[in-house]
Amino acid sequence: ATFKADAWINQEGRFDITKIDIAEDKNHIYKYGKIAISKSKDGGKYKELTYEYGKDDKYGYFENKIIEESDGKTFATFGESNYAKDKNAVYYNGKKIEGANVKTFITIELTHETYAKDENAIYFKGEKIENADISTFKIGGTIERGSYSYAKDKNNVYYGGKILSIADAKTFKDLPEGYAIDKKYVYYSG
Repeated sequence: ATFKADAWINQEGRFDITKIDIAEDKNHIYKYGKIAISKSKDGGKYKELTYEYGKDDKYGYFENKIIEESDGKTFATFGESNYAKDKNAVYYNGKKIEGANVKTFITIELTHETYAKDENAIYFKGEKIENADISTFKIGGTIERGSYSYAKDKNNVYYGGKILSIADAKTFKDLPEGYAIDKKYVYYSG
């Protein structure tokens, strides 16, 4: 990418490269050689948190766009997942998860981190799973490449956040490579 010469100079007279593929000057933050964020007068120094999330002193950002009503000072991510939070709310892909409890919210899947919970609910990709039993909900032991893991509670088996209605939760066992079994059926990728 090509920049005008004045884009290479910040307030101290230099262009800062803050992280791989990220750079900034006094007016903008650049990602992959293009203006990603135009700084407001009261915005602070931008910090990339994950590939999708970043923050400055005032706001949290998702894919270079301000998350309205977010608080940059307390904005943080849950590892490399698509979940984030600040003092007021929990977000998935930059959208507020209505009803999620900021204080008790955690991700519960290690690889994809698509499942999460708080004291009131289980979530899949930011959506509440109705009637999931929080105290017995567990993620399966294996995760198929490019897909989801199985999960279950005392009443149901889940794949991709959806109930597998024919699966028997009591006898259901997760197997390697996307397979699972219960007393009647063998399952592959849900």
